[in-house]
Amino acid sequence: MSSLSVMKLRILPLLVIAAIFSGIFSAGCKSSSSTPSGPPDYGGNVFPKSGTTYNFHVYLTDSLGTKVPGSDSDYVASVTQSGINYMGKSNVFQVSDAGANNYYTYEHNGDVDLYLDPTAFGVLSSFFPGVFNQWYTFPAASHVKGLIVYDSTITLPILGAAEVIGRIDYVGEETITVGTESLTAEHCVFKVSSSLLFNYTQDVWFVSKIGYFVENKTRLTVTIPGFGKGANSGRVETMTSYSLK
Repeated sequence: MSSLSVMKLRILPLLVIAAIFSGIFSAGCKSSSSTPSGPPDYGGNVFPKSGTTYNFHVYLTDSLGTKVPGSDSDYVASVTQSGINYMGKSNVFQVSDAGANNYYTYEHNGDVDLYLDPTAFGVLSSFFPGVFNQWYTFPAASHVKGLIVYDSTITLPILGAAEVIGRIDYVGEETITVGTESLTAEHCVFKVSSSLLFNYTQDVWFVSKIGYFVENKTRLTVTIPGFGKGANSGRVETMTSYSLK
């Protein structure tokens, strides 16, 4: 096998990880329907009902953070179930986009809980079981910083053992424009890093009024032992409109 083929085998799982993480969150325009309100003990966050849709525009960025020409696309994230029980939590709503079903709910203080679709990632689930089989809490209401959500040593084919650490931080309150509407958003950042392999950063903006992330920016830098940097790319997702049910 050529050295180029070996490099492709080494980098492919990490590139797939980038695609997975960058597809987790989405963001949308002012709805023509009235805005429902969540239970008071959930910070007033909206629990979107089945049939709610969030429309996004997406483009890729290069190693300098510049938009890649011709990389534009659009997708729709749809709420397919609401008010269900899932993995130990109640009042959960399911959002489907690009074939994956992710699950959301809230802590009583208004923090946002997310559970990634455990069936959508195939063999990667066995390499990173902690990543794909737990609830993540984004501190949109508690404003906590330095929340460690994953800390483990994993063993990968060819590369061997590597420590992987994941953390979530609250950044601050910002105003995001969706269509012609200005929305108050809570900015959080999710970071996953490995001393051996990669650094991944994902910034997300959650809007309580519509119950979803309205913007998502990701950046992945991969370092392949013996080869140096193997990938340095990003993805930007911006909500263009939404319709609450």
